[in-house]
Amino acid sequence: MVTRMVKSALLATCCGVLLALSGFSAHVAWADGGHASNIYALYYKNGENYTLVLQSEETPGEGYGEYVPKQGGKVTAAIVETSGAKRRGWLSDVDSRVTKVIVRDIIKPSDTFSWFEDMTNCTEMSLAKLDVSNVTDMTSMFAQCKSLKSVDVSGWDTSKVESMAQMFWNCSSLEALDVSRWNTVRVKTTQSMFNSCTSLAALDVSSWNMGSLEKSPLMFKECRSLKTLNLSKWDTPKLSKAWEMFGQCSSLVTFIGNGWRAANLENASAMFIQCSKLKALDLSTLSMARATDLSSLFYGCSALETLNLSGWDTSKAMQNNGLGGFLAQCPRLSLITLGSRTNVGSEMPTPNAKYIPNATGKWVNEAGDVFAPAQVPVSRAATYAAEGSAAAGALVKPKPVPPAVSPTPKPSKISVAKASISVKSKVYNGKAQKCAVPTVKVGGKTLRHKTDFTYSCKAGRAVGSYKVTIAGKGAYAGTKTATFQIAPKGTSISRLVKAKKAFTVKWKKPSKANLQQTTGYQVRWSAAKSMKGAKSKTVKATSAAGKKCTLKVSKLEAKKTYYVQVRTYKKAAGKTYYSSWSKVKTVKVGK
Repeated sequence: MVTRMVKSALLATCCGVLLALSGFSAHVAWADGGHASNIYALYYKNGENYTLVLQSEETPGEGYGEYVPKQGGKVTAAIVETSGAKRRGWLSDVDSRVTKVIVRDIIKPSDTFSWFEDMTNCTEMSLAKLDVSNVTDMTSMFAQCKSLKSVDVSGWDTSKVESMAQMFWNCSSLEALDVSRWNTVRVKTTQSMFNSCTSLAALDVSSWNMGSLEKSPLMFKECRSLKTLNLSKWDTPKLSKAWEMFGQCSSLVTFIGNGWRAANLENASAMFIQCSKLKALDLSTLSMARATDLSSLFYGCSALETLNLSGWDTSKAMQNNGLGGFLAQCPRLSLITLGSRTNVGSEMPTPNAKYIPNATGKWVNEAGDVFAPAQVPVSRAATYAAEGSAAAGALVKPKPVPPAVSPTPKPSKISVAKASISVKSKVYNGKAQKCAVPTVKVGGKTLRHKTDFTYSCKAGRAVGSYKVTIAGKGAYAGTKTATFQIAPKGTSISRLVKAKKAFTVKWKKPSKANLQQTTGYQVRWSAAKSMKGAKSKTVKATSAAGKKCTLKVSKLEAKKTYYVQVRTYKKAAGKTYYSSWSKVKTVKVGK
């Protein structure tokens, strides 16, 4: 063993001398297209753990632990196998037990493809002597380094890198990362680059030159701690794929996108899906003229109030039915700016007074023209606000008042025509029911029943909506109608049975009378107690599962606890009415 090591050392020394005499250093050979004869990956065992040392000679060093010659070895450039898959330039089957990485000598590879991938327990990396100035491919370099909290890459010369795909994918403990000075002029793909970096709270990529970028889907997906992103200086003329680029960045409060240009985007579906804390977005400089898929782009942006899409052309997306769910579950959107080619069609949401105070369900433009959501004009640049909202009050210009012929007396009574009315729902009980006393507010003031208003309503027996009429009284005048609902009777979970990556839920069957007012059931489940991110499935009462009141849910994560609820629903007169959810029950699925 000693003789072989001595021979190897002598051979390396001789090669180094020859290369030096010819004007080249050993570590430059691979970077210049030669062989990786000067880079070695040596593994040292320390109890149950390993240390990986990257160096420019084959001879093991002292002080790292017990050298393990069966692991690692001479490093080559990334290898494309017969299957077409790519693997890194050395082999090892103990990477999940590596806790420390040390670059001992200055080494200068031409790629770092997958170098530290799957080192899931590594907590320390000393990479100061890693020269990446000739690297073209950093794909999956740190992927799955789940225990790594920080790594110093701030001074890297990345001017030749073309791929950063999956580079930090699932580095779920990574808290700090300085890449602000990186040169990204040649980078073509950043797909999943920071995907699932759930602890990363700050990231500065504002000065990156992304002129060569072609693909960025999932780039920041599930960066759940990231609060701010600035892409205002990005110019991405070659970018075509960007689906779910910022998906589930659930802490993102500030996104600076005005100035970001992307003239050739084709697929931006779900780009901001479930960015649930974003309140304002100005994306007016994105054209979208080539985009065919913009579906679910803002789906679940539940805090979004203001949106500027004035520079967008959604013509191709409309032609390809690529706008489904475009603004779904954006209940607080009260101000939206559209361009002359920004037609969102039936995806224009209906303002709801539950989320937007005093909203009437319609949109109003600057001139005061009012439109139902489906009737918002196409091919007309304009800003629209939810009628009745504070945004509408700031947007709509007062109409000129014609000269008065004679003084107009002030109205002696206040109209209830724009009152906000809420009526508590009832639960189906087989009997005719009238609504409770409505809550009526005008200008923020709650009116008094029998003093300021009276009401009348039609009694109802079946599940559905029933008309309520409010009439002003005393200092108030006029009428306004609202509805109250009779919801179906709910049910409860009677049994939860776990299975392999699955569970079966069984619920109580409604009585014969209640079943007549039940179209089906809805089951939802989540790994979060809060039911955040819950998935759901409906079961028709007339189906085989509905008659048995049972449902099997499969393809779940093994050995994970799930929270489960069920409720009934009834379809009547084109609307769907739901009961309240049952109490939560839990089940831990099997392997």
